[in-house]
Amino acid sequence: MANAPPRPIRPPVEIAWLVDAVGEDAALHAIEQAGGTAVYCARIPNQGSELARLVGLPGARALAEIRGGEEIRIPLARDWRMRLYRARGLSYREIARRLGCWESTVHRHLQAALMTDAQGSLFPTDPAAAGVPAPARAREDAREPARRRRG
Repeated sequence: MANAPPRPIRPPVEIAWLVDAVGEDAALHAIEQAGGTAVYCARIPNQGSELARLVGLPGARALAEIRGGEEIRIPLARDWRMRLYRARGLSYREIARRLGCWESTVHRHLQAALMTDAQGSLFPTDPAAAGVPAPARAREDAREPARRRRG
């Protein structure tokens, strides 16, 4: 049996907007260089701006379209970076050095991610596949707006 191609490493919600706007490599570079800080996103970025140095001028312009005039908080995204580095072939030692943590921390996080991925496939996301009858789903959907109004 042939090996399946590796699945893409989906970024967490906290950085998905950044990856979507500038691409995975530019987002990774920005996180490596400025993770844990805030960077101002000018409405009309120029080549000399900090953001342009982090993600390139085209990336800064793309971010200006959605977040221009704001400070952008760049998260550390350690779990995503661990999984991404591993998918790119880095050893646990190299990953630990890049993240400033112990190899055992990398091992523990990556093992937990593998377990989560494996368990996730046990639970179908489609209610019909889970055997929930359509009328029950409709009743649940009808109650959802009322729950939100009360909260």
